[in-house]
Amino acid sequence: MSKGRMVRSKGFTLVELMVVMAILGVLAAIVTPAVSGTKQVSKDSQVKSDATSGQNGIGAYNSDANTAELLTTTAEDILGSAATMVISNTWPEQNINDAYSTEFPAAAGAAANTVNELVFDGAKTYDGTAITAATTFAANYNAVNMSTLANGGYIPEEPQSIDSMFSSAKQYHNYLWLAKKIPVGADVDGGRSLEVFKLTKIEAASTGSGDKLTYKRIF
Repeated sequence: MSKGRMVRSKGFTLVELMVVMAILGVLAAIVTPAVSGTKQVSKDSQVKSDATSGQNGIGAYNSDANTAELLTTTAEDILGSAATMVISNTWPEQNINDAYSTEFPAAAGAAANTVNELVFDGAKTYDGTAITAATTFAANYNAVNMSTLANGGYIPEEPQSIDSMFSSAKQYHNYLWLAKKIPVGADVDGGRSLEVFKLTKIEAASTGSGDKLTYKRIF
C-alpha cells in the first residue's frame, strides 16, 4: 500500500507580496485618472443638458413678462477698470459682478486666492468680436438668475453646478451661467442667449500677485 504524501501549503513570501502591491499601485495610477476624467465629462454633459433647459426657460420667462421693458444702467469697477452694465427687467438676470463677485472683484487681487487677471476662451460680442477684457465681457454678458427661473417654474430646479466651487480655499465658481446680450437699439434689448463658461485653469497672475483665471465656453 502506497503511503500518501503530505503537502505543506506555503503562503506568499514578502517579495511576492511587494510585487503584487507594486502591480496594484500601477493599475490604480492608470485607472484613477480615467475614472476622474469620466466623472468630469459626465458633469459637463449634465451642465449642457441643464443649459438647454435654462435657455428654454429664459425665453419663456421673457414671453411671460407682461410689462414695458425697463433698462437699468450701472457703472461699476472690475479689476480696477470702469465697466458699464445694463440690466433688463424682462429677463431673469443680474449684474455679473453681483452674482460672481469673487471672480469679478472691483480691484485686482493682491494676495493669494484673489483674482488679478481673467481670460475668456470663446467669449464674443454679439457681432462676433473676441472678448479679452473683463469690462467688455461684463458689458456683453449678464448673470442668469437661475433661482428666479426655478421659483417661477420655468426650469425643474436650479442646476447643482450653480454653486459648484473649485475648493474651500479658492472660492472660484467652476461654472459661470451667463446671458449674452443681443442689442437692437439704445432703449430696447433684442434678446438673450444662455452661455456657460467653465473654469479650466488657475495660475499665477502675469504681473503682481493674485490668480489668473481662464474660463472656457462649453455651451
